[in-house]
Amino acid sequence: MKRLARELRKKYLHRGLKIAFAESCTGGLAASILTSLSGVSDFFLGSAVVYSNETKHRLLGVPLDTLREWGAVSPQTAKAMAQGLQLKIDSDIALSITGIAGPEGGTREKPVGLVWFCFTQGEKNLVWKRIFKGRRERIQRLSVKEVFKALLTGPPVDSQ
Repeated sequence: MKRLARELRKKYLHRGLKIAFAESCTGGLAASILTSLSGVSDFFLGSAVVYSNETKHRLLGVPLDTLREWGAVSPQTAKAMAQGLQLKIDSDIALSITGIAGPEGGTREKPVGLVWFCFTQGEKNLVWKRIFKGRRERIQRLSVKEVFKALLTGPPVDSQ
């Protein structure tokens, strides 16, 4: 993971683009790994850890109707999180992560390991999902890896 973080620093340092994260199920892990490197403040604005629905709504402006109708773990919420963050923090790129890291909380429709992501840059919003297997920490780490890879090579081709 540190290797990917170093690649991010190399790619974004001195490019003039500012990035930020809205993290739910990862609880700030993406920011923690990235900020373990010096120099990232040149491009990394920060991360909003928005674990509860109330915090998603209050800090990022995720509509309560979206949360009620679709739930916290949905493409609609992932998109609203990234868009809200971009507006609040004025980043060029905003990435959101919302999912079920487990071990509890999963359902048949939304199993443990389901994570939704959104990559927002300007008016472009690309949303995709992954279903990771493993324990909570593994799901969190794989989610961060997914975000770092999206920043390095672009969101996956199966993005909506």
